[in-house]
Amino acid sequence: MKVQYIVEGSVRRIGNHVRVTIQLIDAANDRHIWANNFERELVDVFATQSELAREISNSIHLEIQPETVGRLDKMPTTSVRAYDLYIKAINIEKQEGETEASMLQIRDMLEQAVEEDPEFVEAWAVLKRAYDLIRNRVRLRSWYLEEGRDWNELNQELAEKARRTLAKAVALDSDNVETRLSMAVDHVWPQPEQVMKERKKILDQIIEEYPSRPKGWYHLAWWHRNDEPPNLDEGFKAFEEALKRDPFNARMVRAIRQAYNSNGDMDNVERLTERLTQIIPETAEDRHLLRINPGSRLGGLEAAFMRSGDRSLIDEQVRVWQEATASGGWDSPIQADWNEMFVCLLTQNQDRLVELERTELPDSKSSDDFAKDLTAFYNLNSSALRVRLQQGQTVEAERIARRLIDTSEMPELRQYIQSAYAREALTLANLVLGNQQKAKELAAVLVEQPGGPGDYYNVTGIRALSWIDTDRSADLALQKAKETPSWRGLDNLAAWHLLNPQFVIHPKIQSYYVKEGKWIEYLADHIPEYAAHKKK
Repeated sequence: MKVQYIVEGSVRRIGNHVRVTIQLIDAANDRHIWANNFERELVDVFATQSELAREISNSIHLEIQPETVGRLDKMPTTSVRAYDLYIKAINIEKQEGETEASMLQIRDMLEQAVEEDPEFVEAWAVLKRAYDLIRNRVRLRSWYLEEGRDWNELNQELAEKARRTLAKAVALDSDNVETRLSMAVDHVWPQPEQVMKERKKILDQIIEEYPSRPKGWYHLAWWHRNDEPPNLDEGFKAFEEALKRDPFNARMVRAIRQAYNSNGDMDNVERLTERLTQIIPETAEDRHLLRINPGSRLGGLEAAFMRSGDRSLIDEQVRVWQEATASGGWDSPIQADWNEMFVCLLTQNQDRLVELERTELPDSKSSDDFAKDLTAFYNLNSSALRVRLQQGQTVEAERIARRLIDTSEMPELRQYIQSAYAREALTLANLVLGNQQKAKELAAVLVEQPGGPGDYYNVTGIRALSWIDTDRSADLALQKAKETPSWRGLDNLAAWHLLNPQFVIHPKIQSYYVKEGKWIEYLADHIPEYAAHKKK
């Protein structure tokens, strides 16, 4: 389609005063034909918006279709303050991306917007999705857990708020596009097959009716990634469609960048990293905002290794680790050790795993990274504990177990021990010290609580349970693999078999790996029970 004229504009607002600068450009030769400024007191944002659109149209003698101008009058709320809060909340996501602080700010603004205008359906619908996203971050990252707050209690509270908020949006206008989007999105996976079909139908309808809306494409991409089996190709196509329509939405760019990273696609990671620094220039120098470091590269290689079983990727991970260490590229010493731990698990370096034991708690209690550092603390000690047990060093194993339990009982740390990794470490620690009932309780939480802190696709629960009841852990893993063919848990359990040696030599699990074939060479090189299956 040929374009004869281009209209460019900018809006500057100071308090209740707004200045709109408009210029008309001849597309053929880039010549400025006309320009003007329009200044208004922003008493009624909707009337101002409609008035300026008509005045600009008349001034440049271009025709705007009557129905287009008419839509400017049909604003979603009659409250200037509610609309202002709503727009600010939307723009926080676009301009700042997602942090604990920004998500709470978005939630607060939307709550104020619906309080100002209880009939504001779009604000209700977007608020519902904010509650869902916060709930998801509680589950996956232990965000928003104030000291002494129980995870289950907070999860239930957020779920109820989301339910009531969606009910309000549906009652106001069930056909509104934001309401429909909130009906199809809650950030909880997996979902039953029928639920997935219903949500796909809604998303398809939104895209058909509103193809220019990026969020329809964005959430369709997540649907494809979480379908059974997942369709990653269609997912990435939908992600790119979303980016075409909103290329500088910080939250979307960061999330899609992470999706590419989990797929080991570092070219697209770099492309979106560069774009993120354009949106938020501070990210170029602030790792907390950018959140890209050598660990991201290792994570992508690890994901590719889990999918393929290609042992050459282990060598690549070692290389990335060595380069990052030589250049001092790690966020902190404990993060450096944590990433080295994953490399040691794949290279079977048991001696180094023992040396990575941490005797001191992270010293960054006031920093944003403390929860992450504490998770590393539990992982490093848990790995050392397992190696000590396998080497028959009972006294050393008991010493580490006591440290883990003593740490978990510190009042100022209790809010951090609900993560899957911490619960897994404490399961083994209690078992080593003879507290079998406590160990069973912790393992049960990890295995049986769907959608909870242990929902790391049940891997942590199966690992923890394997030390207590190997038969049951094997049955659960095989059942999960049968029900969900895309589940990577058995790949994880094979690759990191040093963490659960009794699991991988279980007869049923051996039979699975022999039949499946991908991990036989890797396991045969390290475990005597698999040596007979090594290819000649």
